Amino acid sequence: MNRIKGGKNEGNRRSRLALLVLTGLLLSGTAAFSQSTVDHEDLLNSHQSIMMFIDPGTGEILFANEAAREFYGYPDLTAMSIIEINTLPEGEVEKELALAAAGDRNYFNFQHLLADGSVKSVEIRAYPFDYQGEVCLFSIVNDRTRLVQLARHNKTLYAAIHFLLLLSLAILSVMLYRTRRLNRQIRRSQERTENIIQATNAGTWEWDYASGDLLVNDRWAGMLGYTREELSPITMTTFRSLLHEEDRAGDEVRLVDDGQHEAVFRMRHKEGRWVWVQSTGKVTVWAGEKTPRTLMGTHIDISRKKALEAHHRFTENRYRTITSVSNIGVWEYDQQSGSLWCSEEYFQLLGHARDRFISGDTCDAMRVWRPLVHPDDLDPAVARLMAYVDDSSAGSYENRFRMLGADGDYRWILSRARTLKDESGAPTDITVGIHIDITDIKHYEEQLEFTSYHDHLTGLFNRRYFFDYLKKIDRPWNLPIGLTMIDLNGLKLINDAFGTAAGDGVLDLLGMTLKWVARDYGILARIGGDEFIIVTLKQGERELDLLKEGILRMAGKLYHENVQISVAVGTGLKEKESQDLGEVFKTAERQMFKRKIIDGRSVVNHSIRGILETLTNKYSEEKQHSEEVGRLCGLMGRALELTVEDIHELELAGMLHDIGKVTIPDSVLDKPGKLTDEEYQIMKDHTRAGYQILRAADEFTDLAVYALRHHEKYDGTGYPGGLAGEEIPYFARIIAIADAYEAMMSDRTYRKALTFQEAVGELEAFAGTQFDPRLVRVFIDEVLPLEREEKSTD
Repeated sequence: MNRIKGGKNEGNRRSRLALLVLTGLLLSGTAAFSQSTVDHEDLLNSHQSIMMFIDPGTGEILFANEAAREFYGYPDLTAMSIIEINTLPEGEVEKELALAAAGDRNYFNFQHLLADGSVKSVEIRAYPFDYQGEVCLFSIVNDRTRLVQLARHNKTLYAAIHFLLLLSLAILSVMLYRTRRLNRQIRRSQERTENIIQATNAGTWEWDYASGDLLVNDRWAGMLGYTREELSPITMTTFRSLLHEEDRAGDEVRLVDDGQHEAVFRMRHKEGRWVWVQSTGKVTVWAGEKTPRTLMGTHIDISRKKALEAHHRFTENRYRTITSVSNIGVWEYDQQSGSLWCSEEYFQLLGHARDRFISGDTCDAMRVWRPLVHPDDLDPAVARLMAYVDDSSAGSYENRFRMLGADGDYRWILSRARTLKDESGAPTDITVGIHIDITDIKHYEEQLEFTSYHDHLTGLFNRRYFFDYLKKIDRPWNLPIGLTMIDLNGLKLINDAFGTAAGDGVLDLLGMTLKWVARDYGILARIGGDEFIIVTLKQGERELDLLKEGILRMAGKLYHENVQISVAVGTGLKEKESQDLGEVFKTAERQMFKRKIIDGRSVVNHSIRGILETLTNKYSEEKQHSEEVGRLCGLMGRALELTVEDIHELELAGMLHDIGKVTIPDSVLDKPGKLTDEEYQIMKDHTRAGYQILRAADEFTDLAVYALRHHEKYDGTGYPGGLAGEEIPYFARIIAIADAYEAMMSDRTYRKALTFQEAVGELEAFAGTQFDPRLVRVFIDEVLPLEREEKSTD
């Protein structure tokens, strides 16, 4: 279809457009018709809906009303083609036009380019109609992003439709005498008008304000599941009976100053459900200045829209509830404007109130966010976020940084985000993310990291850290690299005598001492139960010797109870790149073990004597008892005519027989009353403890056995092994007699000392059951006279 251009032909063009809009029946030169002609172009221009007539063959815009020109913003739409506005490829647009022209499709969704460069998503309803054998598309455009405004723009559409219908009927009655050609044009015009009404998919109504009668179309009744006949006669009473009771309270047809009408309410469907209706209209005839006579309008079913809105509200409420109970802060960043939206929880994570930072809906992102981020984390955090928003291909964003809490402490925050995409999948300017407080998790991670590289007892570096460190520093520029290995002597002896807690305390004390000594040399690590090592860089043999001397000097000043702390030290030095640091480690280890062997015997002996001294110093009764039992054992050895060496061993065994009591709790050892079964079992364990302590020294191996067996009884009812007769070691049988006699002759917390005669009577009474009877006879007949003689001499 050719478009008439130029000022000269403007009148003809406008006439042709009027014919297209009304009925196509207007005959030029007819006086009667010209008097009744209404400027339909002006009518369409006055309507707020976006309307255009389009040539489906070329895509040329033949007519665009004021609403279309205002929406698109182009100076002259009729000088353009719809192909220039549609963002689809030209061939695709032509296909869509062909579908519309053939009547195969009437509803389209497109992306249209506006004059300001923006792209709008639009909904188009197009219906073809014929004019003089040619096809033209009548198109109504709806801005999908402005649904509410669209309803307002369409408020006069349906009044105009009825006006066109009435006008077409009037024209039809006038033009009955016209030729068959005119009758055909009238029929086509009627079909076009009906198609326009159908294209709007709206129910139309006309209300006679005085009588209350309603005139509706089939679509109006069909929205409620009825036919017009089923509802007939339709009046305002009918209308109100169909309204939801909550929506009847007000004036269902409220008018504004210009006679416009808008309302949203629910109407009962024939099936019993409720249909949400959007009603728009206007006063078409006034009976007076403020009294309407006739109102015309439309009803549109918006139940789906309402359901979507309800679902949206429900989803939003659920989302807010989830974020609230999960303690997650939500943020939204607009990179184009630089604005930041934050949820209440965003600030509650830090103990802040939202209104302290944001007075309205959004704020300047950098102004609010920057001051809260830890200074050390700020630049990396900004750089990482900007790198993400600049890279549209990035999938998601994640970062960790510290933010300032209301209490003045910094909290670790895990930030995750993703950029939103439009319908085509292209990234938008909006990035949505969350904040999660991971302070506790971070502290746990730091604790795990510390634990993995630090000894749990001393807090020093552990074996794993030491070997990882060796790999890092084994470089030529660090030569010479020195290794100084330290081993605590007698740890097992301390554990056996005083318990593992005491042993741990000694290790911790030694660790602190070594750390102080090594502070100017290198790093210190505990690499074994009783082994420590110091790594030095760029220090030679002289420095290692000084370090060794310092370690031995400081360790020599350490004591636990009366036991002196002793260490063995070995060193190794890598001076050349060709040397294997592993071999240097073995060299230091060999030196340390060599020193441990050399010093071992004297260290253990001193430790045992220190343990005995600890026991006897702590309990004066035990000191006197040990010395007296040792003296009696020596007298017994002489009475039995033992060798000098055996007498010395027997006397020493008597002194050390109760050394295991150092492991007994004070509450048991000092208890004045009778021991409970549990306490008695603890007391009995002192024989095993004494054995463990004494066997640490080679020279005390036999003494350890005597300490273990000195509470065995001759009849086999003793402990710990239930040995009997000759199975009990000889010296242990002697110690048992001396131990019992000395105990009976001394005051105890739970009884007074026995008399000499009473003590001798007890020995004789238990000879053969508790004691070796032959040895008891020797002890009474030969040892006690000597013992009493010595005491009387003293």
